[in-house]
Amino acid sequence: MIDKLREIYSKMGDELSKQLFLLRLNHSISGSDSYIENIVDITVRSNRDWKDFLDVMNKFSGSMVLFGDGIWGRILQSELKNIHWKAIIDNSLKHEGKGEVPVIYASDYLSNYHGEKIVISSYKNREEMVTQCLEAGVPESNIIDAANVIYKLTEGMIYFDRDISINPCNGLFIDGGCYDGSDTLRYLEKYNGRALCFEPDEKNIEKIHTRLSNLAFGKYQIVAKALWNSETEVEFADDGNFGSHIAVKSEGVTRIQAGTIDAEAGEETVSMIKMDIEGSELEALKGAKNVIGRDHPILAISVYHRPSDIVEIPNCILRLYGGYRMYLRHYSFSWYDTVLYAVPEES
Repeated sequence: MIDKLREIYSKMGDELSKQLFLLRLNHSISGSDSYIENIVDITVRSNRDWKDFLDVMNKFSGSMVLFGDGIWGRILQSELKNIHWKAIIDNSLKHEGKGEVPVIYASDYLSNYHGEKIVISSYKNREEMVTQCLEAGVPESNIIDAANVIYKLTEGMIYFDRDISINPCNGLFIDGGCYDGSDTLRYLEKYNGRALCFEPDEKNIEKIHTRLSNLAFGKYQIVAKALWNSETEVEFADDGNFGSHIAVKSEGVTRIQAGTIDAEAGEETVSMIKMDIEGSELEALKGAKNVIGRDHPILAISVYHRPSDIVEIPNCILRLYGGYRMYLRHYSFSWYDTVLYAVPEES
């Protein structure tokens, strides 16, 4: 095991990757959240864009309203503990107010708007929220776009990090865990080639077609199978969201077809493989043995679902092709979204 850890560490391409490897390894061994806090500190919180955003927020503390009580709204409440919010507003009230901060219907609050700064928290509903504020008479200068800041540091950066040399050839992009097609769209907007989208959840497949509807014919192909190490059947929990996953029978799941990257890619040159498949990454990599050994594609693989992922996934990759340089990056304010990049050294 010590030799395995030394080899992985020696393959890390920069000091940040080495730090993240050790922190993630210690978290896997100890379970202590202090290591996750350190990971977030040296990645997301140390980013210049986040620091500049904090300066703006501190300037207006006490005269701000948070628009959105969803996931990103709660991230802001957690991260900005020193900020005093006048209110939290939302178009549907799901949660009680925290402490003395009232949670109010957005329409009710905006109808009595008195000049406060409105902080937009949701990237998904960002345009709708901004329009709602403008129509209620909120000046554009009083709208703070926190959603865009968070997006740039998290979902807008993940898998295609600008600090890592990701320059795939004009080949096939494998999107393992395609969900709604967002990552495929980002790839095809930036690089040539076409995409093979693995997504077995029927609800998510509808989202992919909607997202990619403006692409030219043949630019993407959906494979309605789970990714695995062989052509077989597996138990699957089809949640209709990013959490759909290969499961165990006790979860009330269905049986679906699973396939491999080797079988579906065939002889076509693969330029990049992205995987976020809820803990099945290691087995799916085994099913890409021929492609990785033959094409040496750039890899962007999630390594946070299982404690052993931080060791077993890079070890598996190096067994399939030893000529990779590896990088680790993290894209959330919590334990999830740590990604291992493997870039062929000859690129």
